[in-house]
Amino acid sequence: MEFLRRIYKVTMVSKAVRADRAVSAIKVIMVTTGFSLCSALDVSAGVVAIIPGFNATYPSGQIGGNSATGIPSAFVKIPPADEYYLDYEVSFDAGWEWVLGGKLPGLVGGSHTSGCADIVPNGWSARFMWRSGGLGQVYLYHQDRKSGCGDEFDFPGPGNYSMAKSNRITEHVIVNAPGKNNGLVEAWLDGVKKISLGNLRLRGSVAANLARVDQVSLQTFYGGSTLAWAPNQTTHSRFKGFVVRTDLPDFSKPFDANASGVRDPVRNGMAGATTDGDAAGNPVRTFTLLYTGNQAKPVLPPGTAGQRLSLFDLQGKLLGGAAWNKSALTWEEWTTRNLPEKSCVLIARITGATDIRSSLP
Repeated sequence: MEFLRRIYKVTMVSKAVRADRAVSAIKVIMVTTGFSLCSALDVSAGVVAIIPGFNATYPSGQIGGNSATGIPSAFVKIPPADEYYLDYEVSFDAGWEWVLGGKLPGLVGGSHTSGCADIVPNGWSARFMWRSGGLGQVYLYHQDRKSGCGDEFDFPGPGNYSMAKSNRITEHVIVNAPGKNNGLVEAWLDGVKKISLGNLRLRGSVAANLARVDQVSLQTFYGGSTLAWAPNQTTHSRFKGFVVRTDLPDFSKPFDANASGVRDPVRNGMAGATTDGDAAGNPVRTFTLLYTGNQAKPVLPPGTAGQRLSLFDLQGKLLGGAAWNKSALTWEEWTTRNLPEKSCVLIARITGATDIRSSLP
């Protein structure tokens, strides 16, 4: 009960969390007896995965999936489900060129069909595009596509991405029952619904556990298949972060790359867990994770000299940690291999003499 009182107290004083979230936090903890702590929290918070943002660089004169740099991974696996929302924010630096268009991240499933590949029953993708002048589009590979290189659905006006501010992109995907045309893809730009595509066959006649919503494509690049799509100068975009949810985010609040909610009081109540520095003045970065055994893979930077990783459970108990060794595994691999079986990790804290904040959200 002392822990519950501490959570309640911390939640009430946290400026980022409403009072009713304090009640939710206590309820989550109380109902987890005999259940997976991560699962119970997930249901309450609506958040399934948090993927750190990144800064992408698009070299002049180049197009295609491998042209942009700074992307940590082309695809990030998430716990398979029939329905998810993806929420993220992207900004385009000064000097950005729209040219003819390019690709932006989105939800995908199975073999994540793209690149003008043939239609296959166990693959689909629902990503985004920018086109000339910044026009937004849903870019869809599905079982009944009319174009061999994916179908494009324009955002109705005003439906252009902005270079003057960040752009919040939100997607909702429901995969169809195998072989049936009851799938759905919806999209919002800055909280305004732009697209709703129903009666879709994203996947074909496959087993029900195949080609679900199971990955986030982080790919972004110019193209198109010809150099007419390429920028004339090197350009840059900044992705603040990605949140995979089971519910529609509250658009009355700014995008939160850390998915504030019932997790915040835990993180805020853990001594030294800040983004400003530790007691010795070294940079600190705190990540919020959901990890249950082998069900989900954490998303962490690779690790550099001078860093130390510490992993904590919901109650702030240290589950494990290691100092970085250049010949060791990446932090993701270390976490995956060294966590206690069926552990629930909500916090990963990285400290070190090297400032890692500049390349992270």
